[in-house]
Amino acid sequence: MNATKNPFDHMLDSFREIVRQELAALKPAEPEKLLLDVNDAARLLDVPKSWLAEAARTGKVKAVRLGHYVKFRRSDLEEFIQQSKESSEGEEANDG
Repeated sequence: MNATKNPFDHMLDSFREIVRQELAALKPAEPEKLLLDVNDAARLLDVPKSWLAEAARTGKVKAVRLGHYVKFRRSDLEEFIQQSKESSEGEEANDG
């Protein structure tokens, strides 16, 4: 059997791929975690886990303790970043 190729096959394949991508984009994203563990929080701050754990122990970074688990709110980490930024900017102004 001699099957002739439809001249529109390439265009249809492209269209199918676009539809697949659009459908994949519509899938609900994984909900944002309410609390982050030390691994996720350290990755977010781009610091070693050991530094973050010590900062939480000393109260430098706010943490939520659930039994022996230590968790972090994203909003507390953002607040820590802002406070650190403001204090370093204040030190630079005093040096100048």
